[in-house]
Amino acid sequence: MDDSKVILRALGEIRRLAIVQAASQPQRRFLFPRPHVYAIIHRIYPILDESHGVLTEREDILFALPFTESYDVGYDFVKEIYDKLDAAWIGREELTFYQLENPYRFGDKNMGIANLRKDLVAVCRYLYLHSSFDNDFWNGFMSNAPQESTVITEPWSDEELLFVI
Repeated sequence: MDDSKVILRALGEIRRLAIVQAASQPQRRFLFPRPHVYAIIHRIYPILDESHGVLTEREDILFALPFTESYDVGYDFVKEIYDKLDAAWIGREELTFYQLENPYRFGDKNMGIANLRKDLVAVCRYLYLHSSFDNDFWNGFMSNAPQESTVITEPWSDEELLFVI
């Protein structure tokens, strides 16, 4: 990694910690929606929060661009998962966690199981916290899912802010 990418990643980490700190203070909680904070904590590209009202759309795009390297789960993967879930929801198709996971484990993409499941759970939780899709969709999605994915549909707790870093 060249020096500029290292610097941008470090600045992204400082930005991440500042957002989490602000979100943990009662007088500043309103600055960042909880799904956005969740994405920042877990280093997921916050695709649905690219313009969450603090900045104008143009400023937000310019503000987010330099920090794309600081997300462990990048824009392309988050968008791909969102698009698959959205297509299933719009088409009223039943889609379970395992059906979403399998092409990445065994198909052309073969990402392996180690980080894949963690990333899928985190992305799906981010989308759930954003109220993406309805409860019937999420109930069907979770009907055939591994034990570690039950966190996806749990309500937000400010205790999640305690486990950062």
